Amino acid sequence: MIAYNKSNVAKQYDILAINCSSSPALLALLKSSFRFDILTFTPTKASGVRWNRKLYYECVERNIHFEISYSPMIKDSQDRRLVISQSHTYHSVGKSRAILLSSQAVKPLELRSPGDVANLAFILGLTENQGKVAVRQAGFKVHKAAIGRRMGPFRVRDEKISVENQQLVPKSEEDILDDNSIEDHLSDESVNDLKMETET
Repeated sequence: MIAYNKSNVAKQYDILAINCSSSPALLALLKSSFRFDILTFTPTKASGVRWNRKLYYECVERNIHFEISYSPMIKDSQDRRLVISQSHTYHSVGKSRAILLSSQAVKPLELRSPGDVANLAFILGLTENQGKVAVRQAGFKVHKAAIGRRMGPFRVRDEKISVENQQLVPKSEEDILDDNSIEDHLSDESVNDLKMETET
């Protein structure tokens, strides 16, 4: 945390993602004043975090999203098993809430369309609606939470203004002249109409 606060490189990025190797490390981060946006994991390494419902929902309440990348599933069968196992752990302890599906692609051939990724979420234990949210809306939610984290706490006062206290904005001279010219034009037309009626 001290290294992050002193790092000039870290301050250049809006979104902060971490990879915890153990449950005590994650608990220490949650209890401290350190704030982050995404919790990710490496498929090649077994995650040392022992998940339970209380720990999962504590992360959700702090607007932390759980990243699941589909590119490792394409490249290696062993990584595929580890990613599916981790995603089903998220489903069993937290009903797959606050899931963010990303690519982690290195080559263009590893990329898939949003629709295919949303369908792939079914294998990861997500429902159809959760898959669409994880692809389309989760990124926006992470960005919004990251902006709030960087801004810090602030106060807003919401005040209802009654109609009696509202001040009407006076018209400018040009608007008044335009209104008068319209009235004059209308009056001229009405006079011409009356003349035509009397002539007939």
